[in-house]
Amino acid sequence: MKSTKPILPQQATQFEKIKVRLDAKTVVTINRISSLEKWKMIYPEAEIIH
Repeated sequence: MKSTKPILPQQATQFEKIKVRLDAKTVVTINRISSLEKWKMIYPEAEIIH
């Protein structure tokens, strides 16, 4: 039987979230800076906001 452990608030916020503005209307949240490189290929004007 699979053991299910509750996710504690400390574990949920282990990674800092990065907000990225893709265009004037679109903002996404990513967990890794490597994901930003992929978004930049699709949206060259993407920038990090905080």
